[in-house]
Amino acid sequence: MNNNLQNRIVAKAVTLFCRNGIKSVTMDQVASEIGISKRTLYENFKDKDELCLAVADVINSEHDVQAKEEISKSKNTLEAMLRIYRRSFKKMQFINRNYFLDMKRYYPDVFNVSQREHEKRQKECALFLERGKEEGMIRKDLKNEVVAALITSQINYLLNSDDIAFGKFTFIDVYETVFTNFIRGIATQDGVKFIDDFMVDIANE
Repeated sequence: MNNNLQNRIVAKAVTLFCRNGIKSVTMDQVASEIGISKRTLYENFKDKDELCLAVADVINSEHDVQAKEEISKSKNTLEAMLRIYRRSFKKMQFINRNYFLDMKRYYPDVFNVSQREHEKRQKECALFLERGKEEGMIRKDLKNEVVAALITSQINYLLNSDDIAFGKFTFIDVYETVFTNFIRGIATQDGVKFIDDFMVDIANE
């Protein structure tokens, strides 16, 4: 197997799956887009499930790298959370929600990986909240684990539920509203002022 070719295959699959959803993209299409035979594709990935797992791994790894980059730029925990959200928000505008729905419906192994990743981020969020309390930006009366579980569950619900009336409200509008209400609700008065100033600065960029 050719590692460079595998990387090219996964990179193309990331683009196709995120743009169209997983179910609607065939292995034939992936091979055609790269300019290789289907046989060559199957020599590198035994089936679509294995390719989906590789795609999920790349997406999760990219998120971790980008989150570390935003944390390194931030003055405090609240700014880091806002920067991570802003970067995630920009990416979500280019991801077809069917990517997440298809994962849940048709690719349980990939969905389980996604759920484990959510659990990991939930624990990281709880630690982040404690740091924010020490900085005076997050309310001290909050239970870190409960808050982290709540926001993780809300985002998970948005990504995997058919119940929201997206014909009436766009996914991005709902996603933005959920996060805005969450971040302001957990912030102290100093934290809310910081959020407002941050949003003004971002709007003026």
